[in-house]
Amino acid sequence: MNYAILGRLTVHRDGVPVDIGGRRQQVILGLLLLADGTPVPFDQIVDAIWDTPPRTARTQIQICVGNLRKALGPVIETLPGAYRLNLGHDRLDAHVFDSLVAQAGHAPDVQKAADILRTALQEWRGEPFAHLDSAPLAAAAHRYTERRLLAWERRFDLELELGHHHEIIDELTDLTARNPLREHLTAQLMTALYRSGRRPEALDTYLHAQRHLDDTLGLDPGAELRDLHLAILNEDPTLSPHPPAHLPGLPAATPGTLVGRTGDLTTIAALLATHRLVTLIGPPGVGKTRLALEAASAADPPAGVGVIWLGSVETPDSVAPALLTALRAPGDPHGDPLTSVTRWLGHRRALLLLDNCEHLIAEVRRVIAALLTACPNLRVLATSRELLGLGDERVHLLRPLDVPAADTQEAVAASDAGRLFLARARQIDPEFEVPAADVARVCRAVDGLPLAIELAVGRLRAFSAAQVADRLDHQLDLLASTRTGTRHRSLRAAVDWSHVLLSETERLVFARLAVFRDGFTLEAAEAVCADDGLSATAVLDGLGTLVERSLVLAEPGSRYRMLVALRQYAEERLVEPEAIRARHARYFCRLAEQANEERRGARRGHWLGVLREEYANLRIATAWTLAAGEREVALRFAAALCWFWRHTAIGEALAWLRRLLEIPDGPPELLSRALIGAGFLSLRASVDEAEGFFQAALDLAEKQGAGKWQVLALSCLASVNVYRGDRRAVAEFGGQAVALARTHGEPYSLARTLMACALTRGHIGDLDGVAADLDEAQALFRGLGDRFGGTEVEVARAELAWIYADADAVARALGAVEVAGFPPAAVASYWLSHAWLALHEGRHDQVPGHLREGLAAVLDQHEGPYAAQRILGPALDLAAALAAAQDRPVHAAILLHAADITLTSGGAFAERPQVRWANSLRARLKATLAEDSYAWAAARGSAMSTAEALRYAGLPVPP
Repeated sequence: MNYAILGRLTVHRDGVPVDIGGRRQQVILGLLLLADGTPVPFDQIVDAIWDTPPRTARTQIQICVGNLRKALGPVIETLPGAYRLNLGHDRLDAHVFDSLVAQAGHAPDVQKAADILRTALQEWRGEPFAHLDSAPLAAAAHRYTERRLLAWERRFDLELELGHHHEIIDELTDLTARNPLREHLTAQLMTALYRSGRRPEALDTYLHAQRHLDDTLGLDPGAELRDLHLAILNEDPTLSPHPPAHLPGLPAATPGTLVGRTGDLTTIAALLATHRLVTLIGPPGVGKTRLALEAASAADPPAGVGVIWLGSVETPDSVAPALLTALRAPGDPHGDPLTSVTRWLGHRRALLLLDNCEHLIAEVRRVIAALLTACPNLRVLATSRELLGLGDERVHLLRPLDVPAADTQEAVAASDAGRLFLARARQIDPEFEVPAADVARVCRAVDGLPLAIELAVGRLRAFSAAQVADRLDHQLDLLASTRTGTRHRSLRAAVDWSHVLLSETERLVFARLAVFRDGFTLEAAEAVCADDGLSATAVLDGLGTLVERSLVLAEPGSRYRMLVALRQYAEERLVEPEAIRARHARYFCRLAEQANEERRGARRGHWLGVLREEYANLRIATAWTLAAGEREVALRFAAALCWFWRHTAIGEALAWLRRLLEIPDGPPELLSRALIGAGFLSLRASVDEAEGFFQAALDLAEKQGAGKWQVLALSCLASVNVYRGDRRAVAEFGGQAVALARTHGEPYSLARTLMACALTRGHIGDLDGVAADLDEAQALFRGLGDRFGGTEVEVARAELAWIYADADAVARALGAVEVAGFPPAAVASYWLSHAWLALHEGRHDQVPGHLREGLAAVLDQHEGPYAAQRILGPALDLAAALAAAQDRPVHAAILLHAADITLTSGGAFAERPQVRWANSLRARLKATLAEDSYAWAAARGSAMSTAEALRYAGLPVPP
């Protein structure tokens, strides 16, 4: 089907006209065609047909639509309150016209573009929707008529550029007569007449246009007509016809292929295809110039590419002359160089590359704006460390290359930074071989910055990659070369170029940001950088400028980051560094304390994410507190972060805590909290060390008469002795803790002590009074309105119930709780209880899922006796029991003995007090298997590491 609206509305099927009926049906079809597949509401159709619709309007429209369906087929769809036309593969002349006009904008040369526009204009047969009286159709006709005139004007511009001035005079004369107020058409006619040797007629055309504008609108001609009139009077040589000239082109290719920028090149090409100004921004040394040259080469516009190196241009008034010189354009020595450039470029379809705009940004902005206004077919590709700030500007932020994720050959080869390093090294030595770990270290140390990588490779002529990597703490001076241009001879020179453009306030903010590691938030920057001499507003403004000038990178999630080289440069300029580092430490200490206060419940996941994101800042802040002797701040960090350290970097945290607590000095409250936290953390490593911290906390509490901390320390010592299997110590410490809590504690402390001590006694095999203590704890938590504590009691009850194979008690306890947002240990215990209950009830298909849920909650704190006794060992026992239930006795025996090994890791007690039914399972397996088969399975399981056993069971493996 062929639909046509660019003239009378007609429809043809296979070349044969289709009768679409009278005015109403034509109006309906016209509206549906204009909607381009979107629904047309019934009310809109009514308004288009009638000024005052009759009561039968709906019925009449339904009849008209039915008649159209008979004529056209089932292409009109009825929707609630609307109709829609499905064009499918049918042809609409307006679509063809719009598509061809768009294609002309991307044509490879001027002649091709003119031919395409000529074809597009042939789609027209007259005025759109001619003879149809309808306001919406009349408005659409006006829009399409304007598009037609613009297409004509574009085509005539191209014809003039091709030297076809004789051929278009008749068309221009006719169009100008019918559109006397379109000044650009008049200018085109004047130009064509002048170039055809008909100067008097060209001048007369101007006078006629001038009179018509004055008579009709009371206006004078615009600047375009006035300037052209003056040029014709003066017989300006720039008006003479000339073939399209090419711009000077690109410099000789830079040695070495561009590595790792395929995606960037594709993006830039797409931007240049649809926008006239594209700016590449990015930090010093990221490779903007090299990429821009490659993108300009790929663009290959018909009139060529011109490159203007602004790095050597020092003053604003030198920009336009530099442009004129670089393009080798003719110019009037007494005239304005920018005017000469715009006249010479004219309507050429060309691309200008302006490199390094940042130091002359205001003048460059003015020049580019003038070029884009005067030269309609010109495109500009600019490189800068900040935005130009022009309306049509599209920006592409160039980031450093991705770095190797690991120290392997595969990771190096898979990363763009690694491939660049290897490619440049093999240009120096085709046989280049170096340990992948050294290449990865260099790439990561320089943040994947291409200039830094190339300068590092240059050092391989004198040093090994390992020697270069070892010295990158001073990369600003180490990475230097005499073989490159001034700005690129070293990282320091590249950064100097940007730093000199900053104001004093911006330099101060830049320097102070050097105290952060691996990024920061706006709130952190304001808190750390602001002081009496620098307001938070000034920090905000300064940070904004640094981002705009690519000295700070804006990261996803409202974070900011400085590249290592930039941070080293800023750190050299940091005045009063200790005061700034003190503010940095105190800010992150407050953040850690807030996280600690809000970590219970639904906010736990949020704060874990925040602290993980800020871990590098926390690490440097905690290290500074010890180095600077800020003991109180250090103890605050210890008290606030121990819960978080259970999830990450346990070894690193314990090393720091040992240094901090080797001298038991400080405010008693803070010191007690730090000792208790260190003890809990040590349970992931050593029972003995944990006991030492808890005992120190007890000694301090007894010395200070601090009943609350005595209770907590005694409760912790009871827990420690569970792992040793010392029933007497568990009973003694637990009993003292509960008695002291009843005497000196408040309800919350007593509830937690009752719950903790009941759990420890249950694990050691002493059930006397456990249920009563848990009931009392639950009642206390209810009285406090503490849903969180009450849930923990029920989780503890379920854990003890499945240890003692009480299915009814497990089901009751689990039915009373929901653990979303709870600490990982509680979540893990909850799912292990579910796994046991599913196993007991024969729901074997659900057991693996429950075990995976439980282990997933604690994979980041899997080490030491706590994880072995409470989670990993029991999980392997349950996996063994599942295998036995599924008639896989060998598999079950292997897992059972692997669980024995896991339970003894980290100093844990070997007799698995948690899983009372394991011995009966062992007995059943021995009875089922032959002696040699059981012995083989036991030996294999005993040889497995915890990770191997979990993998063998099909369960998540700790990292």
